[in-house]
Amino acid sequence: MDWWKDTIEEYKDENDGNWVEDEGALQLYFYEHRTVKVVNDDIVKKVIAGMDKPQCDKVRYIYHRVCNQITDAALTTIGEHCRHLTKLNLYNCVKVKDEGIAAILRDNPKITYLSFSYCKKATSASIGAVIEHCPDIEELNANSVGLTSLPDNIGNLSKLKTLDLYGNIITTLPLSIGNLPEDCKLDFGNNPIKNVPFSAIEKGPTAIKRFFSATLKGAAKSNQFKIVLLGTGEAGKTSLLNALIGQRKPLTTKIQRTIHVEIREFHMQRENGLPSIKIKAYDFGGQETYALGQSQYFDDNGMYILVINADETNPQVFIAHLQRLQAMAPNAVVLVVLSKIDLLKTEKELQDKVEWIRKQIQNFNVDAEDAVLKKVERKQIQNFSANAKDAASTLEDNQIRHRRPIPTNIITLSVKTEPAMAKKRILNEIQNLLLGTPNLPLFRSVGMKLPMSWLEFISFIESLRIHGPNDYSNLDKKMIELNKKNMELTVDAMHDDEPSKDKEVYDDEPSEDKEEPCFQLLPNFLARLCEKGGYNDTANQKQTDYDGVPYPYIRKEKLTNAWISYVERQDTENKEEDESTGILTDVLDLMKAQGDVVIYGDLVFLDPAFSAFVMKALTNHTMTKDTLEKSQTFKDYVSDPSCPCDYGKLIKSFSNFFKHGEVNIEVLKYLFRNLPIDSDDYDRILRMLVDTFAIFLSTTELDSSNGTHPVVLFNLPNKPDYKTIQDKWPSVCPKDEYHYEVRFEFPLGCPSSLAGHFAASVHKLGICLSAHINGALILVKESKSKIYARLEQDEAKVGGYKGFLSLAIRSHTENLHKVDKSNFWRTVQFLESEKKEKYQGLIYRKMLLCPQCIKEDIISTYEWDDEICTECSEDLDAKNIFGNRSTFTETVHSDIMNSNRNNTATTQVIAHILATEKRNVLLSGGEAKTPLVMMSARFNKDKYEAMARALASELRKKGVNVYVVDAGFGDTFGDKTIYGMYNMVAMICFCSPNYGQKTAAIYSSFGELKCAAENGITLVPIKMGDVWPPVPPEDTGGGFLGPAQNKFVFSPDLVYN
Repeated sequence: MDWWKDTIEEYKDENDGNWVEDEGALQLYFYEHRTVKVVNDDIVKKVIAGMDKPQCDKVRYIYHRVCNQITDAALTTIGEHCRHLTKLNLYNCVKVKDEGIAAILRDNPKITYLSFSYCKKATSASIGAVIEHCPDIEELNANSVGLTSLPDNIGNLSKLKTLDLYGNIITTLPLSIGNLPEDCKLDFGNNPIKNVPFSAIEKGPTAIKRFFSATLKGAAKSNQFKIVLLGTGEAGKTSLLNALIGQRKPLTTKIQRTIHVEIREFHMQRENGLPSIKIKAYDFGGQETYALGQSQYFDDNGMYILVINADETNPQVFIAHLQRLQAMAPNAVVLVVLSKIDLLKTEKELQDKVEWIRKQIQNFNVDAEDAVLKKVERKQIQNFSANAKDAASTLEDNQIRHRRPIPTNIITLSVKTEPAMAKKRILNEIQNLLLGTPNLPLFRSVGMKLPMSWLEFISFIESLRIHGPNDYSNLDKKMIELNKKNMELTVDAMHDDEPSKDKEVYDDEPSEDKEEPCFQLLPNFLARLCEKGGYNDTANQKQTDYDGVPYPYIRKEKLTNAWISYVERQDTENKEEDESTGILTDVLDLMKAQGDVVIYGDLVFLDPAFSAFVMKALTNHTMTKDTLEKSQTFKDYVSDPSCPCDYGKLIKSFSNFFKHGEVNIEVLKYLFRNLPIDSDDYDRILRMLVDTFAIFLSTTELDSSNGTHPVVLFNLPNKPDYKTIQDKWPSVCPKDEYHYEVRFEFPLGCPSSLAGHFAASVHKLGICLSAHINGALILVKESKSKIYARLEQDEAKVGGYKGFLSLAIRSHTENLHKVDKSNFWRTVQFLESEKKEKYQGLIYRKMLLCPQCIKEDIISTYEWDDEICTECSEDLDAKNIFGNRSTFTETVHSDIMNSNRNNTATTQVIAHILATEKRNVLLSGGEAKTPLVMMSARFNKDKYEAMARALASELRKKGVNVYVVDAGFGDTFGDKTIYGMYNMVAMICFCSPNYGQKTAAIYSSFGELKCAAENGITLVPIKMGDVWPPVPPEDTGGGFLGPAQNKFVFSPDLVYN
């Protein structure tokens, strides 16, 4: 019997009724990968001809996935016979045109889902057909089609929930797109859109509408972007940057190597009357340990310059940077530079080196493409078996599919012999990229018109850096000066697209004169030390002593209040509109993309360099115990009468710091001595360091108190203590133990920062027996099992960049203890969370080692979803070993312990470090002492109340002074609520779906949140529902102040799952 005759029944049987919304509905699949047959127009006609009218009327879903031979004729046939479709997938049907799509849509007006991604012969006319014939459309996917524009009336799609137009050539968005539903998810990634900033697009239709409205009142052109210089230590990155800036002596010495990150700026002049470009340059320190703290600066914005030393012979040295780019910025634009070519004696040596690098990059690109195809293929198979819609329609798939290959054209230069030529070659390449490629969203804001209100807020940030939020007089004077300049720049937003030098936003060269640092926020004794001159004990003192703007950072709530206060002081017609926080978040996102600010949690670093200086204090490679003891700065510091710590105690603390990374408040105060950090913001700064794994909690076997202590990741050894490892973890598993291991394999290699964070995340699972930067051996107290987490590099592979992260458990029982199973799933969840938050382009797969083969000293791996070992044919269902995931991830205990970015772990670190401060939140002797951490929740005798109280109980066990009002509503326990709010230094917001509702009760979660926000209390929100921020029911008595306050207070990145 012909295979196509089974099409209808085959799909009905295999899918067992999944996705069937009404009884008896049918679905037709035409999928070449599945049938291994050619699907063409004749096949489609045969299938339709084999159905009677009642059957045709029951067809709801049709999937033409990767059917390269079908044409419009097939779609017309379907439309003539099947007129009740609700979902249509034409993914990668490359011969389908607008006429065929319009024909099937015209006959099926009830379609709610349509994908014609990769249909290269379709145009925006197909989008027009959707608007005309399918008003109920909810999801529309047309990525990588080649669309150049959108219909002006696209805003008429009033029920649209998802619009995926990734990877097209759209340059202009129509005004009506702002009329799409507020919750419609937009994906315009990898489109050269010029009239709307991506910061607004990512926020959705409402933000786009707000932007269009603002531009109609006047705008000026923006000309700024950022570059990031990558490369190993001493590759010549800083010397190249000096040349780009125009320094007469650009070369640096070995002792002047960059610590962590240096951030500088310069202007690139352009020809033909085009405005100059302001460039923010991030110069990354090349030592491997610095990579652990640089991940927060990676994104797809701007350009990355990979600098390779001409005498480099190990490809892994520069491949490691490609690994990071692939994982954290897969769509970034990259320039590859071969530096120090003066080291090569002949032209042939130079050509051979260039060809060698080109070959390594080509191999990496081939491996990347292969890994992407395999990942997409696996996902298609998984989605097909689950009867999912379109594997390529998700943002994650778009980011992976549309990875930008690393260019193989190599720029060669020598800053030593030809600094001017080195500068010219780099800047010419930047200009060529700016002007020469139409579908290259390289510098998204260059040439974009910014509304006058946006320029005003950018000027406000500039003023805040100098005068702070409370000096109204000087702040307003500065704003008058800057706004006058903005008015001169403003142009009619609907005209004047020609380049004009007098209309650029930034036209001043950066001043060499710098404001004196303001140390009024430091303790008096620190301020006096700073006034003495800084004590330059090393050549790198300037790199670690901040001398930037007086106000380098500000809390988000203070920034919002300062902006609102400024607007209220102005007599402008736009006052009411400007009071919304929309403009604030939109412009901050743009400034972040340009490299002008860094945002972390509720801190906005007005000077991005300041965030780097915080990290530099922990990563300064020039400071050792010996140099510290000889330092005059250190001696003067401890001899000052105001110093809170004597010399001997501080030396002992630093000995622990240098030996194994242990850090306390005395050490941090010295390291941060020249940083203007308000004492009230130490917990926020620490939270950033903890969230980026610069600091984490660990417990050593030698600790007699069996307690934990904060550790600085950068100070751990680079290599493992092989003697200790062999003693505690023999290479051959002992006979009385059982070895279980999962490996996370990375076809493109594991980013070094991820390996360090992975190892740090397991320290909290037990007592640390041995640790280095990329590994940790842990003893689990409850089960007596051992966990060994580490990075393994497979040097046998080409380039040496293939490797895996290993999580191995050795248990004394054949069946793993429930704690071990829970620890395993926590680690899996940690990697998934890291991928979602920072490593969007990361590709990996889980591989299990066969426990039976290990007993025979044989390494046999098999896919996570496989159930049979290919070596011994043993039944190896992963669930039988590690249990059902849901059993171990849906408990409160797992929720509060699964990640270093989690409330409990972060609070513990902060509590440990601040133990000697007035704001200590630890319990002492079992008695609750103020100050405290308040638990804010809706106490409605439901599961959420039980979970909130369980969380509070767990935190108390960890030594955190959590305060919970016992019970009741209204003002029955009003005094207790007031007591908690008065004494709290932080508030945990247990955000159930109805959290923050404004009720008739005086004392409620609404009032608690309002009090905390108005008083600058640190908030630790825990997301317990699907919607964020939570949208509680209508206020008692009418209104929606509850949802409005939640949206105002809870920013998208301020959430702990």
